[in-house]
Amino acid sequence: MKTHTLLADSITLSFGRKNILNGAWLRSGTGRVTGLLGRNGSGKSSMFRAVMGPLKAQNCFVRIDDEAIPGSGCCGRRSWMLGHVA
Repeated sequence: MKTHTLLADSITLSFGRKNILNGAWLRSGTGRVTGLLGRNGSGKSSMFRAVMGPLKAQNCFVRIDDEAIPGSGCCGRRSWMLGHVA
């Protein structure tokens, strides 16, 4: 089975004057469990939503297997689809 790597880098997200994420990054690979730990309200779900598309981040770069995803930049819905288990 071929493995793939997802890298989301330089994620910056704020709501109004409240900074939620600043320079956050996430790396995950096929067949591996990746945990995202933090206190309640620290931005874990917001980070995931920014990477997956439904939430618009001010800055974010997404790559799969070191190939930039067209239309990434975490600026709303994308034309590509990733799966997840909640």
